[in-house]
Amino acid sequence: MLRHRLLVLAVFAAPAFLVSACGTRQKAATDTKPGASTDDPSASVDAPAAPPLPKDAPKIAALSLKTEVFERPDNKSKVLGYVRLGQTVPRSVEPVPGTTKCEGGWYQVAPRGYMCVEAEKATLDLNHPVIRALGVKPDMSKPMPYVYGFVRRDASLWHFIPHHREMDKFEYAFQGFMKEYAKNKKKYNAVEGAGANQVPLDENGNAKMAPKEVPPKPPEPDLEHLFPDLGGTGEVPWWLVNTHPGYKDAKKRHIPNVSSYESPPSVPFRGKAYRHAGLAVIGSFRTGKYSDNRKFVVTLDGRLIGEDKLKPHYASPFHGMPIGPDTPFPLAIVRKHDAFMYGASAHDKGKKLAWREVVPITGKSVLRGQKYFHETKDGQWLHEDEVAIFDYPKEGPKSFDWKKSKWIDVSITYQALTMFEGEKPVYVTLVSTGADGAGDPKTTKSTIRGEFRIDYKHITTTMDADDPENRFELRDVPWVQYFEQGYALHAAYWHDDFGRMRSHGCVNLSPVDARKLFFWTDPPLPEGWHGVKGVPANGLGTWVRIRV
Repeated sequence: MLRHRLLVLAVFAAPAFLVSACGTRQKAATDTKPGASTDDPSASVDAPAAPPLPKDAPKIAALSLKTEVFERPDNKSKVLGYVRLGQTVPRSVEPVPGTTKCEGGWYQVAPRGYMCVEAEKATLDLNHPVIRALGVKPDMSKPMPYVYGFVRRDASLWHFIPHHREMDKFEYAFQGFMKEYAKNKKKYNAVEGAGANQVPLDENGNAKMAPKEVPPKPPEPDLEHLFPDLGGTGEVPWWLVNTHPGYKDAKKRHIPNVSSYESPPSVPFRGKAYRHAGLAVIGSFRTGKYSDNRKFVVTLDGRLIGEDKLKPHYASPFHGMPIGPDTPFPLAIVRKHDAFMYGASAHDKGKKLAWREVVPITGKSVLRGQKYFHETKDGQWLHEDEVAIFDYPKEGPKSFDWKKSKWIDVSITYQALTMFEGEKPVYVTLVSTGADGAGDPKTTKSTIRGEFRIDYKHITTTMDADDPENRFELRDVPWVQYFEQGYALHAAYWHDDFGRMRSHGCVNLSPVDARKLFFWTDPPLPEGWHGVKGVPANGLGTWVRIRV
């Protein structure tokens, strides 16, 4: 599963930031929020509310992948959240007095907080070159908020359009791969099935179909347009024209490197992406003969990868279901392919059940040998290993008044997540928790147990796997909600194993379910922000209970 940690991707690559790990416990000293000073008294004092900005207020735009919003015009005050490159938020007309230095002045932003205008962080110029080039906003209406692809073969991430000699030098067995790809292009890009964004949703984010149903398989892709054409034309973008140092009249790249990886100016790439890495992209364009007429895809941070090295990816269409006044409850969802109804004994197999079929149950269970069986409404029985059970709490949480709160219940045994409003269940689904079940989270790949508040919410953030058999980076993982140090609830676009333990400690959800959960929980994400922190100014986070 995932570890949200330092990503080291290439020779010459010097990461500019450190991120925490999924399933890794960190010392308190390393858990300090970016920009906060633990010995500054003002950092722990809530700021008085500023007057709201008018509806027609001008806007400020982020120039980096994480431009923070502070509670006060002071970079030592609490971090409320952040805005991402290309996203804009309303601001005050004039700068406000600040208590720490800010190059271009501090501005109040909506709905609360302050941003500093400074080079490579934020600007008042909404036509700034970086915004024109890379300012793609996430599509909040979809389970997969960007266009995604999986790396099919180790690839360089280029800073400018490479010469064919550089591709031969820096991409292993490049010519052989290109011949192989040309021969198998159709096979390599075949559509395996419908994806998350094909699932029809209602206005509340609920799928308009049962959990066992999937949308029809979409048509095969246009092999000449696997990813959206950049700028609608697929031509070399203005910010890359004549920028290669090998050109006679070469110019400096027209926008700076905004990724976290630095290289000497003469080095043509900024890191590598390894096989099975997941990437979110802006679009593609075709080059000229100087680069073998190769097509390249632009990542969200402005790096380039050969389109032939990236397969479009659509993610699992699985989803849970809302619980309404007419929904039979308690219920079970089948989580194994070979699941059956049972009669009076564990050996009395009856009807085979469909994968992810919903079965109403009575709430009664019996122990047969070492396994529990759950009674269905029609008097048959379900094996505990084959289904997830969703029921009213037999014992409520201890840390908060759960009967008057909105809260999340996760069962490791059943790989089940239920959203509650007090005593009322409102949504249920299958999840994937730590691969080692109810083991010790300090020494095994197990999900931490206990009662926690959601601490930090991100529309997307980068995570990576650290498994003995798999090491791969997963960029822009959607709908991430951290609740305890490195542990998070988040979408997993790389598998369709929901209902089975398989993560490094985080709680995996399908993209449809993760989006539903993200918009339901507190604190709500302010419009235009990419991440929001659970602090008093924003509202504290929703409670999460993880139990065996």
